[in-house]
Amino acid sequence: MIRAYRDAHPDIAIELSEINAAEIIEMMMNGQVDVAILRKPIETPAELRFERIAQEHMLLVLPVGHRLAGPRAVSLKRLAGEPFIFVRRPGAPGMYADFVRACEAQGVELRVVDEVPRMVTAINLVAAGGGVTLVPASMRRYQQESVRYCRVAGDEAFRAPLHLVTKPAVRNPAVERFRETVFAYVEHSREPGQVA
Repeated sequence: MIRAYRDAHPDIAIELSEINAAEIIEMMMNGQVDVAILRKPIETPAELRFERIAQEHMLLVLPVGHRLAGPRAVSLKRLAGEPFIFVRRPGAPGMYADFVRACEAQGVELRVVDEVPRMVTAINLVAAGGGVTLVPASMRRYQQESVRYCRVAGDEAFRAPLHLVTKPAVRNPAVERFRETVFAYVEHSREPGQVA
């Protein structure tokens, strides 16, 4: 999608940054960022437009040999007492909020042992035996030989949506063209019968 936009609009500069959702929203509100692709933030200021472009299952990441690693989905109850590694919730609070609520609803107390700045860091810590984590399904290509990815039973309650975020009050033709490119890409890459 980025390549298609760059090829179609070589005169427009694109700067890619990996920043947490809270910081990006603040930067957009201050006019420092024109457009963003984000996971699920908790705050969605009315001045910003959040359009869901995709939605993924969340997967449990376990070290190889872990007692829960296997072909079957893991129930929330079986996660009680597991040492969890989360991406820092102040920066990515929305991604874990539904999972935490689902655990609380079933009386499962989460034991968070570490919070890290990036998902890849969390996966690497799992591979090193530091705990378990939860990531969007698109992350499953990392550390495949050192970790196992498993579905969580009842995971319909916690998905990882991806949003295109713009500021409609600011008219920017480059942003509008990027938005059109994103939605064309999403429509083209969607599986038959799949809903974004």
